[in-house]
Amino acid sequence: MDSLKAELERKRNFLKTFKEKEPNKKFFRRGEVTAERAELKQDEEESGSSADRKDDATNDCCEEENVDFDLSKIAETVDRLRERNEPVRMFGESNADVIKRLSRLENEDTETKCSEDFERNQKPYLKDFSRENKSEENVDVYEDDIDMTMSDLMEMSKKLEKGNVQLDCELVHNFFSFIMKKWAIELNSRTDESVAGDIREHLVNITICLLNRNYIEANNHYMQMAIGNAPWPVGVTASGIHKRPGSEKLYVRNVAHVLNDETQRKYIQGLKRLMSRCQIFYPTDPSRSVEFGGVTL
Repeated sequence: MDSLKAELERKRNFLKTFKEKEPNKKFFRRGEVTAERAELKQDEEESGSSADRKDDATNDCCEEENVDFDLSKIAETVDRLRERNEPVRMFGESNADVIKRLSRLENEDTETKCSEDFERNQKPYLKDFSRENKSEENVDVYEDDIDMTMSDLMEMSKKLEKGNVQLDCELVHNFFSFIMKKWAIELNSRTDESVAGDIREHLVNITICLLNRNYIEANNHYMQMAIGNAPWPVGVTASGIHKRPGSEKLYVRNVAHVLNDETQRKYIQGLKRLMSRCQIFYPTDPSRSVEFGGVTL
């Protein structure tokens, strides 16, 4: 109710001021009243914006006074900005803005330096911690933690292909985990053995060639160790009934170790993979590389 009374009073005052401008008129058109009202509103907005501008200017002056800078401080600020390869003054910046920007950059540099110092101080502790963890690690093959037997798996297999997808997947997972656990137990129970003398000689030559990044020569030594160049077919242990002079020396360099047994074949093929990775990690000239640019595995 009060708002309605206030609105009526505002309109009454508006008409009163409008009649005071032209007292001889007995009536006014709606367009004239609307135009007068718009003009009054525009005057109010302009007066308000001018007051805001004055307040902003006053605030800026107050801020600049609070900064309390002089010519020597501005010169020092310019020199410090140039040392950081930063622009001396941005577009529309005042002296106070330049000083504030310099202080912000210095704060950021301080935070970055503190974080770098923290990382540098933490590196020795992290190295010691990782070294302790590595010393405590076991080199045995991981054994899956599955508490089932073959009889349990046989009982579960009776429920296969009954439409229960979750049970089927669980049985497949348990079965292969059981097999991997058995295999890990077998691998962990192996005893340490020594390498044969002829293979050791080839391994030494391969290692020297890899250190010199001569991968072509290293591959040749690998082929000598794996396949050899025996003058008789693969699998033949002697070229004749009677031994000939010098035939004993052929057993060392010309035997095909890769075909001796399955264990040696796996180790020798694993060595070849390591040689390929070494070429990727430490590349050299194409003339000394095996399949240069083609090894991506």
